[in-house]
Amino acid sequence: MRRGLDALYDAAAYLAALFLVGTLVMVLLGIFGRLLSFQVRGTDAYSGYLMAGAGFLALAHTLMRGEHIRVTLVLEHAGVAGKRLTPFLLARLADVTAGRSIRANRALALNNARVAAEIAVAIAADRA
Repeated sequence: MRRGLDALYDAAAYLAALFLVGTLVMVLLGIFGRLLSFQVRGTDAYSGYLMAGAGFLALAHTLMRGEHIRVTLVLEHAGVAGKRLTPFLLARLADVTAGRSIRANRALALNNARVAAEIAVAIAADRA
């Protein structure tokens, strides 16, 4: 399982790198278009989408290898690692939001359960 996830993270990192190259191409296309008096519509939007995709795709790879500088600095300062990481982060989030994040997560879990029940009922009704 671990090797499969690592392969997935690596593939996502390569795709993120490709997205960054795509961002560069879109930006350069926009620049050269202005210089040479032609326009390619949507280059600014596409570069934004590619940039957002690159950040999203590279996140797991970066965090798994401990290469996210700000997160690493905070965790080293707090002395947190391994299985204690998630409870630590959730507790800090609860502190920062004065408990609102806990209430929001509970409400989200209840809503997810309600929607899942509605879907199950609809599927059962279709099969009947």
